[in-house]
Amino acid sequence: MDMLATLRRSGGINALARQLGEPPAAATAGVQALLPMLLEGFGQYRGKMPELLDILSDLGGGGLAAEVMGFEPASPAQGMALLGRVIGDSDAIRGAIDADSEGGADTAMLERMLPLLAMLIGGYVAARAAGGGMRIGELEAIFDAAETGNPADDDSAPL
Repeated sequence: MDMLATLRRSGGINALARQLGEPPAAATAGVQALLPMLLEGFGQYRGKMPELLDILSDLGGGGLAAEVMGFEPASPAQGMALLGRVIGDSDAIRGAIDADSEGGADTAMLERMLPLLAMLIGGYVAARAAGGGMRIGELEAIFDAAETGNPADDDSAPL
C-alpha cells in the first residue's frame, strides 16, 4: 500500500492543509518528509499488531483520522500520545523533525503536522482492522512497504 497515494486520493493531504492553514503543496511536502519516519515508527509493531491496535483503540481508533478529516480544528493531543508510543520521547520526535527539515521543509509546519499525520495513519489502520478489511499481515505490509520502498498491492481503500 502506498500511504502517500492513499492520503492524496482520500483527501487526507487536503485535510492536513486545511487544519494547518497551509497550501496543499506545502502539506504534500510535509507529508513526504514525515511519512517515512512515521511508518518506520509504526513498523516497530510488526509481529505485535494486536498491541498497536490496542493502543490505537485506546486513543480513539478510526476516530483519530475522522478528527483530522473533519472541518473543526483537530486537537493534536491524541496524536502526541500516539507519537510517544511509536516514535519515543519528545527529544526523539524533535530530532526526527530537525532531520526532516534539512530537506527544506518548514520546521514549524512539520511540528504542527506530525501529530495530525500520526492520527491519520493510526486512524486508517484502526478503521481497516475494525472493519475487517485487512488481516494482520496486510496491516503489517503497510509498514513493510515503507522500509522496502515497494508499495504493497492494496491501496484502494479511502482514508
